[in-house]
Amino acid sequence: MSRCRLVSFCLVFVSFFTLIGCADYEKNKVIEEHCGTCHSTERIYQKKRTKEEWRKLVHGMKMRGLKLTKEEEKKVFEELFQNYLKK
Repeated sequence: MSRCRLVSFCLVFVSFFTLIGCADYEKNKVIEEHCGTCHSTERIYQKKRTKEEWRKLVHGMKMRGLKLTKEEEKKVFEELFQNYLKK
């Protein structure tokens, strides 16, 4: 593989994965910006929970100081229920 092709391939590869990372951030923006201020958001994404468990968890975080508007809370639950729901 020529050096030019290798560099081109690397640039495309890095650009593609950077774009994917940015898309995930935008999709989870409210979770990343609010939940990620006190702890790693990996804790959130590692475990699936029922709707009731997610509601209790978010309520507990609000009792500890999490501030969410109604719209932000709706987005958080939409994301959690769509991608991190225990079946």
